[in-house]
Amino acid sequence: MKNIKKFFSFLTSLLFIVCLLFSSCSIITVKEQEGFYKCYSLTYTRYDTEFEVKVGESFLNIFTVTEDYITISLNSDGTMTYNRELLEYGSSQSSTGTWEKINALTVRLFSQNLSPMICTCDGKTLTFIDEGITVTLKKI
Repeated sequence: MKNIKKFFSFLTSLLFIVCLLFSSCSIITVKEQEGFYKCYSLTYTRYDTEFEVKVGESFLNIFTVTEDYITISLNSDGTMTYNRELLEYGSSQSSTGTWEKINALTVRLFSQNLSPMICTCDGKTLTFIDEGITVTLKKI
């Protein structure tokens, strides 16, 4: 009976340690998410085919995607800045607001000029969907 209690105690401790290790691997801190992100690629589906357009490539023969096409800054004080070069129109759109962490890999951006944006952010890339196009930004 004593050995059974020791075995279950050991098993419970081992299970706790394994759970702790797995949960700590997936935790992304707010500090890791903070930073300046520049455009890396645009992904869209056309005629049941997915296309990825990276920086330096042409988007539907309308404009060439640049790093500055879309930039987002997530600041440590909870503020954010969103800039988009409307290359197809020769103008730009800028907005400031706030951001918050929703869970380990998700942040929400708020601004007066934009609808709230839900983004996936792993501390290296920030991804969101805008009008059916998946936009991926890389942290610099």
